[in-house]
Amino acid sequence: MLPLIFIYSYKMGRARRETASGEGNPMVSICLPNLNNRAFLPERITSIRDQSFKDYEVVISDNFSDDGAFEYFQEYERSDSRVRLFQKPRNGMYANWNNCLEAARGEWIYFATSDDSMSADCLQKLVNLGNQVPDCGLVTSASWIIGLAGDDQSQDWNDRLGRLLAGRRVTAGRLDGRRELLAGMLFGTPTVSMTQMIIRRSLFERTGLLPLEYGSSGDFIWQMRAFRLATSAYLPRKVGSWRRHESQATSSNVQGLIDQRARMLMAMWRGNELARGADMEVALGFALAWSQEPLPDGLPLRTRRAARLMKGRQRTKPAVFMAVVVTRIVALLSNA
Repeated sequence: MLPLIFIYSYKMGRARRETASGEGNPMVSICLPNLNNRAFLPERITSIRDQSFKDYEVVISDNFSDDGAFEYFQEYERSDSRVRLFQKPRNGMYANWNNCLEAARGEWIYFATSDDSMSADCLQKLVNLGNQVPDCGLVTSASWIIGLAGDDQSQDWNDRLGRLLAGRRVTAGRLDGRRELLAGMLFGTPTVSMTQMIIRRSLFERTGLLPLEYGSSGDFIWQMRAFRLATSAYLPRKVGSWRRHESQATSSNVQGLIDQRARMLMAMWRGNELARGADMEVALGFALAWSQEPLPDGLPLRTRRAARLMKGRQRTKPAVFMAVVVTRIVALLSNA
């Protein structure tokens, strides 16, 4: 009798797990793209193994690393049946992220970039909030920037300004997608890193995969599209880290990135991918003013005035603070 009860309980528990995540698929796909980051892999893999949330798979796409990373992954794959490992040709950073996405089976996607880390409750906190907010497409969290040695280098002023502009809550809850777009226009991206967020896999059917034609700014335009299309939520905790080091594309040519993102914003504006309104027009003017690109013709009057107001100022903390305050005032007056 007892063996029959045990078998029945096991089957019921398995059925509940399969119902929760979809016919045996995991709840979360941890996507781990990699190229020659062997030195950081022990920290990254340990952060995955230490997760309190266990209903996940790890999808690893390695771009034929030659520093021993692939061999390290092979050992990891042998030790955990949830790991799926493959190699793909080197076609750029976001092409490799997309390799992981195309192989993922989970309801939620978490990008575990190979030189970064996360807290032990990262997946648990993000998934719980995502499942609590109706129709939630993505959950983002407080920025957590670390140095080479893992020391916290977070720009807390940036988070505070982000809360002021985007209305991010001190407590966890739903975000205003329009105001996240404004934050993206003034801060470079709505969130510092994709490692801060978890994304419902079905959202990629609406946004498309990570774009390849914008180089290291591919995540910027994807985030802008995602926050425009999806219901989103914010977790005011540091759970997913982004490591800053000189070899990153985002650290080597800051002004080039500002110029590139200004061009992308103009393309999105002309393609009606940005919401219209006084606050959007003003924020666009500030973003264009920080660029070294010539101001395009045919801009709204508020955009031209904002660009003139910011003319000659670099994208420094005081300039960003000024832009945030002016944009919030314009938003409040236009809604009055």
